[in-house]
Amino acid sequence: MTVCIAAICEAGKTIVLAADTMISGEDLMIEYEFGSPKIKQLTNNCAVAAAGDATMETDLLRMVRQTISELKAPSMDTIVEKTRQTYRALRAKAIEDQILIPHGLESMTKFYETQKTMLEPMAKSIFNDIEEFDLDLDLLIASVDEEGGHITVIEDPGTATTWDELAYHAIGSGYAHADTTLIMRSYDPACSLAEALLSVYTAKKAAEKAPGVGQKMTHMAIVNDHSVTMLAEEQVKQIDVVYQEQTTEFRAWEKEKDWVSKLADLSSTLRS
Repeated sequence: MTVCIAAICEAGKTIVLAADTMISGEDLMIEYEFGSPKIKQLTNNCAVAAAGDATMETDLLRMVRQTISELKAPSMDTIVEKTRQTYRALRAKAIEDQILIPHGLESMTKFYETQKTMLEPMAKSIFNDIEEFDLDLDLLIASVDEEGGHITVIEDPGTATTWDELAYHAIGSGYAHADTTLIMRSYDPACSLAEALLSVYTAKKAAEKAPGVGQKMTHMAIVNDHSVTMLAEEQVKQIDVVYQEQTTEFRAWEKEKDWVSKLADLSSTLRS
């Protein structure tokens, strides 16, 4: 229940990220906005934002950081693969903890070894639980190297999808609103950083219409081939001022043009 957005700009030299601050607790049936940024730096040219289980995200990123810290200048492909492997390992561990161990089975191997001796309904029930299991965690990875900007999404069961060609993507419950907004704005990765900042912020504001997306605060970051820079609160407020001015002027322009009146004759014909 969130939104995280990434968009490539400056012809691949930069990526703009944005995320809300909503934290959801399904077991407790609560939602609240927490000040900690969902955008986290992985390397000097790579950042990640997550939607879903915050506890699982913390464990996964800690393990990924430990793995890539042992590598010298890991490529985007390497970071994605290490993250994907870690995701799958945590998923397998969660299945063991939540599904297998309560049935006295310590591993998937043990389950496959003993399922033939189980009562068929029990074996089928466990198998269905495994098949339907979802780790409830999506990751949006953004990186810039000599080849340009890269956007990759890792989701259950550990699959990786690249969005470099489209040049933008969003995850979380507000993803459709954000993506649609960028589509409607004809977002172009050749645009300037200033254009990208306004477009991504506008997409985040549109995503606030979706359930579970926070409205109180927006965190943003800029990724290039040598740094990950989190925008200060005052800098995000500057973008918001421009967004509000644009929205107000557009509504005034629409009202002045009175587009609806141009369909008055048609509506009269349809009524008759």
